[in-house]
Amino acid sequence: MPLIPFSAVNKPAWDQLIGLYPYLVDCTTTTSPEVSRSLREALLQYTDLLQAPRTCAGSTSNDNAIQSNGQE
Repeated sequence: MPLIPFSAVNKPAWDQLIGLYPYLVDCTTTTSPEVSRSLREALLQYTDLLQAPRTCAGSTSNDNAIQSNGQE
């Protein structure tokens, strides 16, 4: 798949994607209620760490690029 630079994705799109994270965590399932609760609590702690990427001005490397399907 072709790579898309981070800067090609606008901030509202990143904010919307990051805003989906808590809902994705809610979709996690397991047969053990204790594991499920602990897993969700642990995953939700990452919410505060998520933010739109910061690109370096004049960067020409593919270090600041993502695949068009959204995966790094």
